[in-house]
Amino acid sequence: MARITKADHRAYVEKWRKAGPELERIHAEELRRRQYSPDDADALLEMGDYYSGPPRFASGMVEMQKWFMKFAEKKGLLPGRVREAAATYGGEAPALHSIGNRALLGSKWAAFFCSVRCPGTLVMKAYDLAQKWRAGNQPVVSGFHSPVEKEVLKILLRSTVPVCVVLARGLPKRPPAEFRRPLGENRLLCLAPFDAKTRRATEETAARRNQVVAGLAGTIFVAYAAPGSKTEAFCREVVRAGKTCLTFDDPGTANLRHMGFRLE
Repeated sequence: MARITKADHRAYVEKWRKAGPELERIHAEELRRRQYSPDDADALLEMGDYYSGPPRFASGMVEMQKWFMKFAEKKGLLPGRVREAAATYGGEAPALHSIGNRALLGSKWAAFFCSVRCPGTLVMKAYDLAQKWRAGNQPVVSGFHSPVEKEVLKILLRSTVPVCVVLARGLPKRPPAEFRRPLGENRLLCLAPFDAKTRRATEETAARRNQVVAGLAGTIFVAYAAPGSKTEAFCREVVRAGKTCLTFDDPGTANLRHMGFRLE
């Protein structure tokens, strides 16, 4: 590799001296074309209000990062730690990591569960139920893990209904794209009774997730619980715990009605 001479250095300096103003002009033009957001400006001004110390003459980059983190957590943009409110099932209230509007914890939640494999007639009834909840602005909490639960979530996220998603693993570093709008509208709360080290769902973490969902909800709605499944065993537990349990009037829900579920 050839050595760089003093003449080469001078040439580089001269090129950057000429390129600097042009780059500055391009950057200024990009800033002018960027769409202005009053909300972003208000957020920066509000963050500035938190600082009440003396004027800073250094860059203050470290302190600024700390304030950014505190402000982002206050706005629900970073994981926080909350306590499950008024838990009536699943033992002692666990510490819950959260993203989103934690004020939603006090909502009157309806929990939704459905086994992975679900008869077609009950799938359609589940969609109709989601539309009913959407029209009535009924807050819904669930793990939203099975295929039917995921489809119900899609319907609810396209509405104005408050939604709580409880995970069977730790919170993701970044919320999924479909969560961004409801998070911005303060109508979505993501909870996890596990820290970031729990990266995959297991049977044990799924069971704990279901207990948290049931503990938050006043009403448990199960669209379908396959006979002999873990969902069916869980349904027996919530009935014994005295929760209000509902299901559809369908031959496929005979096992649920037999154990004490009422018709929707």
